[in-house]
Amino acid sequence: MASIIFFDTEIDPKTGKILDIGAVRDDGVIFHRNSIHDFSGFLQGTEFVCGHNVLSHDMKYVGKAMKTAGIDGSNVIDTLYLSPLMFPKKPYHSLLKDDKLLADELSNPLNDSEKARELFDSECTAFNAIDEDLKEIYYSLLENTAEFGAFFRYAGYRGHSSRESGSVSLFMRSLQNMFRPDNSAETADKIKRRFREEICINADISGMVRKYPIGLAYCLALIDALDKSPSVKSVTPPWVLHNYPEVEQLMFRLRNSPCLEGCPFCNKAFDIHAGLKEWFGFGS
Repeated sequence: MASIIFFDTEIDPKTGKILDIGAVRDDGVIFHRNSIHDFSGFLQGTEFVCGHNVLSHDMKYVGKAMKTAGIDGSNVIDTLYLSPLMFPKKPYHSLLKDDKLLADELSNPLNDSEKARELFDSECTAFNAIDEDLKEIYYSLLENTAEFGAFFRYAGYRGHSSRESGSVSLFMRSLQNMFRPDNSAETADKIKRRFREEICINADISGMVRKYPIGLAYCLALIDALDKSPSVKSVTPPWVLHNYPEVEQLMFRLRNSPCLEGCPFCNKAFDIHAGLKEWFGFGS
């Protein structure tokens, strides 16, 4: 398993000054100081870093220190983005409240780092429990995104068809992505097979794969959860709808817009006679 450090920062919102940094290495060694220079030294020899909501916040303040320590800028794992994928139904993970970690103390980066580690361990366990078809779909959709690519590399998951080494540099990955053939149709076919009974297979899934891979992944996670537990009520976290507003439209097109051609899902979900019988007890 690759080496990893979990971290968090406390930043003065007015000045942008780093007030405190907390981190815990995968072997349990901790760091708790406000020195960015010392933090860079602590990071030396580590391949991955991980935290909660770090891509849009903490990295602005510690990105240079990580580069100085020799950490590939694409090897940042953010537990925030993984959470709706791994825990799509209510109640969500006990450490989460919307986009925040529930910590024992206020403004304690070391404590938050340890909570991020606990959450990440749970996310890894949840990922390992997912069936292989759904893992492959998630990988096909998300492997080249900043939000998820590092997770797959850390987990050593490269899908059934990929032979790419997990140690390929950011520059080489960029080149590979530039010349990689469009696999949206192949990914769409995987989705149609896996979710044949849960979504409209005549929707433009290939277009969704190309334009909205993350939003589509979140939709599929929720659909899968609801299919397995129909009685469970689940609501997409507000921060997801804020960052990926396409989720609502994608869900509508996948589940609430009957196709003219007819498909297994639409034929069942929009059957008027079946609906009358289910809701009002009317016979056919």
